[in-house]
Amino acid sequence: MNRHAGGIVFQSLEVGEDDQDTQAGPANGLRHFIRTPRAEERYRISGRDPLENPAASRDLLGRLAKIMMRREVWSTPLDPNLKPWENPHIPGGYTYLAQIVAHDIVQSAVLAPDVNRRAVFRNHRDPKLDLDTLYSGGPVICPHAYAVAEDNDLARIKLALGVSGKTKTNVPDAVPPLRDISRTTDGPGNGFPREGLTEARVADPRNDDNAIISQLLTVFIHLHNGLVDWIAKEQPVRPHESYFEHKQRLFTTARDCVEILFRRVVRRDMMTRFLHPDVRARYDKADPVYLDPRRDNRVSLEFAQAAFRFGHAMVRPDYKMADNDLDVHSIDNTLITNSARRPFEMPMNETWIIQWPLFFDFGDGLLHNHSRRIGPNLSGTLEPITLPTPPNEDDPVNLGHRDLMRSAAAGVWSVGALIEAIRQIDETALEASQLCKDPAGIEPAVRQWLTDIDIGIFLDGDVDALAKDPPLPFYVLFEAFHECDGRHLGVLGSLLVAETIYKSLDVAKTPAADVEQVLDGVQQGQEVSTMPDLIRLTSRLAGLDEATPPFI
Repeated sequence: MNRHAGGIVFQSLEVGEDDQDTQAGPANGLRHFIRTPRAEERYRISGRDPLENPAASRDLLGRLAKIMMRREVWSTPLDPNLKPWENPHIPGGYTYLAQIVAHDIVQSAVLAPDVNRRAVFRNHRDPKLDLDTLYSGGPVICPHAYAVAEDNDLARIKLALGVSGKTKTNVPDAVPPLRDISRTTDGPGNGFPREGLTEARVADPRNDDNAIISQLLTVFIHLHNGLVDWIAKEQPVRPHESYFEHKQRLFTTARDCVEILFRRVVRRDMMTRFLHPDVRARYDKADPVYLDPRRDNRVSLEFAQAAFRFGHAMVRPDYKMADNDLDVHSIDNTLITNSARRPFEMPMNETWIIQWPLFFDFGDGLLHNHSRRIGPNLSGTLEPITLPTPPNEDDPVNLGHRDLMRSAAAGVWSVGALIEAIRQIDETALEASQLCKDPAGIEPAVRQWLTDIDIGIFLDGDVDALAKDPPLPFYVLFEAFHECDGRHLGVLGSLLVAETIYKSLDVAKTPAADVEQVLDGVQQGQEVSTMPDLIRLTSRLAGLDEATPPFI
């Protein structure tokens, strides 16, 4: 959550109103939901484009972000055994599974938004949910993410892992030892020399954004490598199969299996937790009818720069990593534990090696890290200040501020215009939401909440501007808070998320016969469809059932 939320503003190329939909075509990878909104249909501040007065827009969104950061919105718990802000319906591990999903669908070169001009967000991912964020183009295209498994290995087919570290000499060695992502140093080179393991050997450096996502990535790495070993044992070299053909078959079959399991977990597990039930029922079927029928492999800006950023509100203030009283880390500490910010502490030591039943519900009573309820409230800054110089007054105040600015810079739909555009296509799509059925009620509802929550941060006119046209990322969180008690997304947020995720799921290729054979063999009659299922399978294939520190 750090690198795609950094504090440096890069200038963006200026484009015309329709360029993101028409000029670059599918190569651009991003467009607006349904169609390009007209100027008056985009998010406005007091009736004006946010880019007309960048400083005022930045300041207003900054004040809203401070409110979202400083005021807790939950007072009554959903479960008497949990804190008011904890969500019993979404274990905390899904926050980071969603981050891997986001990385697999969208990768933008814009580090931080610039509201001085309309930003160009180009997507460098093909949103097929094929774990490109894990595999990239394979060992030929991305060799640094792969391991040399034997002497003179000419075809790397296993993903790289690294030996975990230790806090003190009397700490037992990890068994098996490879419990972290692989890391290395950048050497003297031609840059500023830094001590420690500065480089994460992963296909997508965002997967080392924080300690939890890099640990979650090791689950998929262990799964792939365990499948390679299983296939090699059960399906040895075939007659007339060359060395490279054999290696390619092992790699491709294992990757196909991991993709299928990943997509199945996203569909049957993750989406059931995030989406409004009525919206999920609309899309989770053989032939869903999409509001946006275009199937050009592009992702909507409203998804990438607004709706799917709801995961930032789910981040807890702290996380317990193992079933003991010691390994609890604040979110600020968790965010800076990576090769970019703490190379001198890498590889990760035993206090960071995650015991997964604390993050996903295995039904054994160990689940500790429930996610935050979804609402307009964040755990602290979500961006610890570790820059060499203090941020200047134009730097965003926190990750929530960046989310608001990114949507403004992208020129996303205004909430009211987007609701009307959806109603013109299919009025029944919004009927489960009272706010969307009667959009006139949005302004007073938002106004009342902003008035009640203010702690003297807002200036005159702020509440009026925000209530008349609430920023889309904020509204998605407000809707979940106002209509769903923070258990899951509301209707509009769910529609924006479902349209992208289910389109990505619907392009799945038919698995080859040998892939089906491998899946049947490793699943042993118990179909993997949830994250606990996937982690149990990984533990068995990778020899982690009796691991130290514990894996499950």
